[in-house]
Amino acid sequence: MSSASAFNKLDFLKPLQRARLATVAVEQVIESGDMIFKEGSSSDFFYVLLSGKVEIFNKIRREVISKDNFFGTEVPCGIEQYLFTATAKSKCKLLKIKKDVLYDTIDAYDLQKFQKRFLQSFVGAFYPKNFLVFKKDYVERLFAQANRFWVNGVGWILAAIVPFIVYWLLNKTSINYQSQVFLAILSAWSIIASFRLMSDYVATMATIFLLIAGGVVKTKVILAGFSSSNFIVALSLLGLASVLVSSGVVYRIMLHILKRCRPSHLGDNLIMLGIGGLLTLGVPSFMLRTDMMKTFYHDTLHIRGLDDESRQAQALGFSAYCGAGIFSQSILSASMMHFVLLGLFWGQYANQYDWWGWLFASLGPIAVLLCGYFLILHFSFRKETADKELSSRAKNNHTHSSHLTKILKILGPASSTEKASFICMFGAILSLATVSIHGIAPDVICLLILLFLFTFEFMNDKGFQSRIKWDFVVFMCGLSGIAFAANDVGLISWLEDNTKWMTEYLTHHFFELTTLMIVISLIAQLMLPRDVNLNVLSIMFIPLFQKNGVSPWIAVFIINTVGRIWFFGYQEPEYGVFIKSSKNASTGLAKALKDARLRLNIFYILSIYIGVFYWKWIGILPW
Repeated sequence: MSSASAFNKLDFLKPLQRARLATVAVEQVIESGDMIFKEGSSSDFFYVLLSGKVEIFNKIRREVISKDNFFGTEVPCGIEQYLFTATAKSKCKLLKIKKDVLYDTIDAYDLQKFQKRFLQSFVGAFYPKNFLVFKKDYVERLFAQANRFWVNGVGWILAAIVPFIVYWLLNKTSINYQSQVFLAILSAWSIIASFRLMSDYVATMATIFLLIAGGVVKTKVILAGFSSSNFIVALSLLGLASVLVSSGVVYRIMLHILKRCRPSHLGDNLIMLGIGGLLTLGVPSFMLRTDMMKTFYHDTLHIRGLDDESRQAQALGFSAYCGAGIFSQSILSASMMHFVLLGLFWGQYANQYDWWGWLFASLGPIAVLLCGYFLILHFSFRKETADKELSSRAKNNHTHSSHLTKILKILGPASSTEKASFICMFGAILSLATVSIHGIAPDVICLLILLFLFTFEFMNDKGFQSRIKWDFVVFMCGLSGIAFAANDVGLISWLEDNTKWMTEYLTHHFFELTTLMIVISLIAQLMLPRDVNLNVLSIMFIPLFQKNGVSPWIAVFIINTVGRIWFFGYQEPEYGVFIKSSKNASTGLAKALKDARLRLNIFYILSIYIGVFYWKWIGILPW
């Protein structure tokens, strides 16, 4: 019996959500008279009945469930214990979905609709409110609050004291008054960001307010980021990314690829890496790409029938995570920070590093990273029983294909939104890559794409308001304004006058300078979030490179690449998001992924040094 008709009854969910539920469901056969679950037991599974009959009952209510219906609805309702006993009236075939997997599969908005529909089955009978909220460990929460209290206390004390120390020290130098106050306020902002005392966008807006209120910079300068072309580009690309993500077109592409490719160790890993690369082209947020790849990774495990703790599953996790981030510094549209920093380039450099120019300059380093990826994949995730496992999976290829056919049937034909989002993504990339040919400004291109999405109702007002991460947009534009302010207060001129020694290193000792930049970036990254670190250091190095006739893109690329190196989990929040897929996250995956990423750090450093030879070869760095 096909599960398509059963899942299609969940018409209040999007086809993508229904298809994902079908992907993660596990088939089980129950004999007549067997108990499936008992009233009062922990509600761990949500069930879809494919054939046979199941009776659910308690002291108040009794009901017989027939095929293509659901039971165990306490799970989507958030009720911790089953309110009924379920027994098979005949031999049954059913699909069961684990609670944690269900919550990870359906996003928060759709889960509310899910709960609203199934809660109706309890209204009129009884509705025990004490079951509706998951219990939390009070002692654990108390310790977490106490630890956070001390961390916050130390952070606020430093944020209050350090700016005065910085101002006092700078007052003994030749730097002007505005730059002294600017750096003092910036030091407070850095501490707040380091200790996570506020959200990034709140801290950025507070910094802007203090700079304006203190008369340090002109209002039109510090707020220039909100009126620049970068703001339009950021808004449009995030709008396009939201449509691309919500439409499910990338998920459909992944399903079709998995259906057409035989299960294999290398093949499945390349699929994960390739899907991540595809997302990098059109989704300008590493965090969002990581969240999507986490979904694709777990669904692929279900489709291929892999155990979460197997070496092949861990290899797929490594490939999925690398896919979301390994191309980030090489593609202009992979991050909004790239557009912010591009706005600091002088005219000739800004024109040179359009979408294609940015990618072309990165080809040498990205080749090194891909070599590192394949070496780690080969030596760190080998299985002793690889041939046996692959042979077994190859025999089940027909089963996998049949299962994928059912999922694609539930997903239905490609919608107009899917087609439009895919066309717009490649249209945007093609247009941005050929700016030097057609001469249309990037902000105009992105605005036209956004207008197209609105005009043909692929995105509406409500979707625009809810899907765009406005805090992220404010943060990016705020960083851009702070970068403009650094130049306005004379800080950049002071740096140029007092770093003339760098001319010798830029022209004759670039490897030594590269090493210095790597060390500074690594130290700063121990304290500052990645985007803040990239912005602050780029403000310092971009003008120095440009003044000495060296491409500022190289400075941005080096700092950006070092930003992908991490040793502790707090340095890369995306790692925590990826491994924390459920309450019972795989400890094996967490350890294997961290070990593999630490090894990949070596290749990130190596890619920079080999990149120096590549940049000299293509002529953007003098010999």
